Amino acid sequence: MKNKKSPLWNRTSKTIIIGISIMILIMLSYSLRKFTLQKEPSDYIEIIGYCKDTSREKSDISEVESSSVPDDSLVNIENNQGKNTITLINSESLGKGSLAVINNQYAPDVFYEGLCKLKPPLEQKYYISNSQLFISENIITHLDDMMTDYNLTTEKNNIVIYNTTDISDENLLYSTNYSESKAGYSFDIAIKSSYDDIIEYDGLDTEGWISENCCNYGFIIRYPEDKTDKTEVEYSPYHFRYVGIPHALIMKKENLCLEEYSEFIKKYSYENPLVYKSGDKEYNIYYTASTSPETEIKIPENKEYEISGNNYDGYIITCVK
Repeated sequence: MKNKKSPLWNRTSKTIIIGISIMILIMLSYSLRKFTLQKEPSDYIEIIGYCKDTSREKSDISEVESSSVPDDSLVNIENNQGKNTITLINSESLGKGSLAVINNQYAPDVFYEGLCKLKPPLEQKYYISNSQLFISENIITHLDDMMTDYNLTTEKNNIVIYNTTDISDENLLYSTNYSESKAGYSFDIAIKSSYDDIIEYDGLDTEGWISENCCNYGFIIRYPEDKTDKTEVEYSPYHFRYVGIPHALIMKKENLCLEEYSEFIKKYSYENPLVYKSGDKEYNIYYTASTSPETEIKIPENKEYEISGNNYDGYIITCVK
């Protein structure tokens, strides 16, 4: 005859089982929460056609670093809040900015600062030559906008981006290393044929839309055909450089290369700026010569402004009304 368990034993067993179950659930909940809090962040954040490298992946470019420069220029502040001067240390500032002249005479002062990893856009607006291309995070939106409009206008998506730094792209025939590429403001392009061949970009035919319209997005052909005596570099229709708006527009209108533009701006001062209107914006642009070891720059009150060093003797200030 089997012994029957008393009601007290049954109640005690149930209480123990329920207690153990609750403890297990608490432990599982704590472990899951701890795992979630300690989970490593995603390596890349997808943002319209490019990836920002939050882990500072260096890959083939060992010098890639994060930059403290927040935007296209050395300084980009929405409103100077009543201040009318700013002091810059030349050794830290003169070579920084999208208007810095980098050539055989003036070496780059910035090496791979503020670069992000370039990845193919989700809508395949353009191709990239390899998975290890880095470019300034300040220009990627402008590049994306330009290629989007090129696609819409020409109904083509045959442009290949390469050589965004001075690390040579060995897989492409049309590849040149330029010292200015260390700053991350430039890139080369080629054409992908319907047979998947890579063809040199010469700025002609339908693809010439990019050469004609790049200024509307802040880009210039860095080494124009008629400026070899100024740039000391042969005509390179495939090599583009970001200088920003309105500078690219003015350079095209006045037929100036970057070396000439940097000198052209010197005749404009804080008291007598170059006034340029584009769309609903009015820009005041002027030059301030550097003084050793620091330079004091006058800034109009309560205006957006940007400052770029020219990399040799002064600063170009752009104010927006």
